[in-house]
Amino acid sequence: MAFDATPTVEQFRALARSSPWRWSTLDFDWRAGAERRRMQLRRPDSLRVEFEDGTLDEIRTRRRPFEGRRYRDSTTGGKWKQYTGVWANETTPTFRDDGLVSDRLGSSHVDYDLPTYGDYHFVAALDPAEFADASFADDVDPSGPVALTELELVDHHGRPAWQAVAEPTTAYDPRCPCCALLAGEFDEGWDCPGFG
Repeated sequence: MAFDATPTVEQFRALARSSPWRWSTLDFDWRAGAERRRMQLRRPDSLRVEFEDGTLDEIRTRRRPFEGRRYRDSTTGGKWKQYTGVWANETTPTFRDDGLVSDRLGSSHVDYDLPTYGDYHFVAALDPAEFADASFADDVDPSGPVALTELELVDHHGRPAWQAVAEPTTAYDPRCPCCALLAGEFDEGWDCPGFG
């Protein structure tokens, strides 16, 4: 995938749903309010958090993905069983010719959530699939869950990147209503956990 031209809306959406398969490690700064932390994330299960001076704040690890949904097994007389959960990067989505994802598995046994820090805004920012697809929205909006305009190719700290103006539509369906990436109907009435 080359970032050498202005993207189309569909390319931007495909990139938004591709995160679990585009990178496995990431070093970055995370700011929530006035506080800032240095993060080292390794997919699918490890997060190291440091204060700005490099002092260790915490290490979060997940030993296994969450358990999948329960189902009745006809081979055991209808007893309840549970699907074994799998990490997202251990699945194979439908890829487009350019290497981006056209369709993610919607199965409830696929764990798309990274180690969380603070709230689900952290997870959604690193895997912004809510910009691409509306999984549970009641309203169907032909423009998708997020209207993307002013798409352009930009230079971001010496690296080519895609940029767009994003506005939620009636079909916007954030990963967590209290931690939506975009402002809108989800801004009021939700008690969202704080930083760290």
